[in-house]
Amino acid sequence: MDVLNIITQTTVPIIFISAIGLITLTYQNRYGRVKDSLYTFQKQKIVYNIAGEKEKALQADKMLTFYQKESKLIKNSMITAFISILFVTVTSFSIMVKDIAQINIDIFLISSFALAILSLVISIILIIISFARSVKTLNYEIENDDEGIRFGL
Repeated sequence: MDVLNIITQTTVPIIFISAIGLITLTYQNRYGRVKDSLYTFQKQKIVYNIAGEKEKALQADKMLTFYQKESKLIKNSMITAFISILFVTVTSFSIMVKDIAQINIDIFLISSFALAILSLVISIILIIISFARSVKTLNYEIENDDEGIRFGL
């Protein structure tokens, strides 16, 4: 058993986990912004419904729908990124067990690392879709917010 070899093999997945962690931090910041937008439009919808301004309430409701879909995409992206971290952790632990116990679990290692990569790819695809929708939502919001619905003006 070569201790340096075990440390080297288990360190690479840990670096991978750090990279995914930074990605999820970005997703979480984005999710916070979307949540703030949801609260803003929910509040505006209530205010406009109470004031009897049905057109503005409908506009706020439409923006709520946009941001609800956005939040679901980001949430699912974060979940798949965390699943990727789980599989990388399993891979790292399995490498250590393989080297210490001297057992052949190469198929398991390849499978768990492949699932980690697949989860990460799905996460990135979902966040790209989210960003594309976000640009459309922002353009729609800018084009249709003549009366300051976003900020209650």
